[in-house]
Amino acid sequence: MEAAAQLRVDPFSRISGFSSEYCRNGALTARISRFRKVAGVVKCIATEPRPADTSTNARESVNGASRTAGATVRKRFQSFSRSLILSFFFFSVFSTFQRMQDVSMEIKRVRAQMEENEQLAILMRGLRGQNLKDSQFADDNIKLRLVEVDESSEFLPLVYDPDSIAAYWRKRPRAVATRIVQLLSVAGGFLSRLSWDLINSKIKENEVSRAIELREIVTSLGPAYIKLGQALSIRPDILSPAAMTELQKLCDKVVPSFPDDVAMALIEEELGQPWYNIYSELSSSPIAAASLGQVYKGRLKDSGDLVAVKVQRPFVLETVTVDLFIIRNLGLALRKFPQISIDIVGLVDEWAARFFEELDYVNEGENGTLFAEMMKKDLPQVVVPKTYHKYTARKVLTTQWIDGEKLSQSTESDVGELVNVGVICYLKQVL
Repeated sequence: MEAAAQLRVDPFSRISGFSSEYCRNGALTARISRFRKVAGVVKCIATEPRPADTSTNARESVNGASRTAGATVRKRFQSFSRSLILSFFFFSVFSTFQRMQDVSMEIKRVRAQMEENEQLAILMRGLRGQNLKDSQFADDNIKLRLVEVDESSEFLPLVYDPDSIAAYWRKRPRAVATRIVQLLSVAGGFLSRLSWDLINSKIKENEVSRAIELREIVTSLGPAYIKLGQALSIRPDILSPAAMTELQKLCDKVVPSFPDDVAMALIEEELGQPWYNIYSELSSSPIAAASLGQVYKGRLKDSGDLVAVKVQRPFVLETVTVDLFIIRNLGLALRKFPQISIDIVGLVDEWAARFFEELDYVNEGENGTLFAEMMKKDLPQVVVPKTYHKYTARKVLTTQWIDGEKLSQSTESDVGELVNVGVICYLKQVL
């Protein structure tokens, strides 16, 4: 029984593998043998011979040995777990890579199949921007029909407010009537010719010519309709592929520019000094023209940095707000007909709020700076032009000049990488 007290016998346990040295100690052989006759089963858990002293020291020694054994087991288990997790991870990555390769091959196969369809081929070329050319610029015969008013536009809101806009234009019925006549005169002829094609079943035959005509009409009607045309240019569920590809040219250099002397005067008005006091050089004509403004290439006088100087078109705010006023009133009239389910007023209000933000170049510059900060950590591939806030005002924006190329001009290998970066950038913004 002395042996039982010293060896902490557990009659329900097996002899542990960790106790081999203790059990092999010759001094204890007789005691263990004697105890086996009494209890039948002995558990030895010490890792070295126990000194022959009091039972308290014996228990402390055995407990220490237990902790050492437990630590060894935990280390082995952790090592095994890490190996198992790494194996699973690399297997998952390999499987995912294989699936991505399979998906890529399937996409290429479907794309090749789509190219066999003439309409789909036109659509794909348009979506890739292959219908756009650097040499293409606005036809000299196309002129933007802007609303010019003698009164100051300072009473128009700088943030979208339909009530303030309505109050402003209700006091100027002549200007509103002139704009309505412009819209009807430009769009009336096109709608009559389109109706004639429909009656005579010549829609398919005249599709391309009507698409070109539609683009020219949208361009001539000014910023609001150009923006609408750009939005429709990516909607194959609404327009035919031919019409889409023509409207996509609105995203290129097909919008006519306004006079350079007007642009220079606006720079002086907005920045408070003549352009030559700020820029040591400035291109004699715009590098690009868009619906809301046009861009000049210049160099800052104080730093020598190459910059892009965007100048807003005159009378853009007046033209946009009168168009919104007319369309919104049309939507309010259509609300009286319950069979028309489209909420034109709601669509106009949502779209106009975003449109007004684009008219404020100070806001655009601040957003560019914020966007650059958000992207630089995770996506250094995304380059955002630096905004020179000192030389930026509501209608003039000065940013860093960056040379680049269109996606349609990139090589196939570059396109794949750019699309991956674009998708990650999009997901980062959404999530």
